[in-house]
Amino acid sequence: MAHPGIETIVELLGGIDLHTTDITARRAALESTAGAVPPPEGVGVTAATVAGRPAEWLDPPGADPAKRTHAVLYLHGGAYTVGSL
Repeated sequence: MAHPGIETIVELLGGIDLHTTDITARRAALESTAGAVPPPEGVGVTAATVAGRPAEWLDPPGADPAKRTHAVLYLHGGAYTVGSL
């Protein structure tokens, strides 16, 4: 069973068939849904650049960004064809 939040994303994609639609349309459809699923309440989002690439720091509630000592590099699947920050 899919996570309940996935229903929101599927609805926002407007029925686009991600298997038969060209890559430009898939990217546009996914990008249009990005703001509809915000980070959890209290999570701080800070834009960053890493090795010349756009990135984001996500800090959980109560975290002090000045005391960061570790990072998680999250590489989502999708054949790396769609998605962005």
